[in-house]
Amino acid sequence: GESGKSTIFKQLRVIHQNPFTDEERGSYKKYPGDKGALSKIDQFLMQLMEIPNLKPRLDLMLTIHEFPLQFQELAPEVSNALTALKQLKTSKRLRRVMHYALSIGNYVNGGTAKGGAHG
Repeated sequence: GESGKSTIFKQLRVIHQNPFTDEERGSYKKYPGDKGALSKIDQFLMQLMEIPNLKPRLDLMLTIHEFPLQFQELAPEVSNALTALKQLKTSKRLRRVMHYALSIGNYVNGGTAKGGAHG
């Protein structure tokens, strides 16, 4: 079966994706009876509504929980991008192409205010 931690995060995700409506908040706040007589889930929801900044807190908790898995999924692409950047940084051919492009640009713009950026 599922671990308790996994189940808790699934429940938090549901609460996060279905925030309380103003009507629900009003109903719970105005409840005239003994709150201890309510079902456990209603008591739990009433307590949740009292948490300041609930949505941003749930955002943070879910991000912290899901980040390792998301990072693991993206790690190969990040590694490939870093390898490509290292190759570009050390490429003598790219350096020559960029030198020629700058030289052509300088020639074309030579007589203008944008000209003279020799390098």
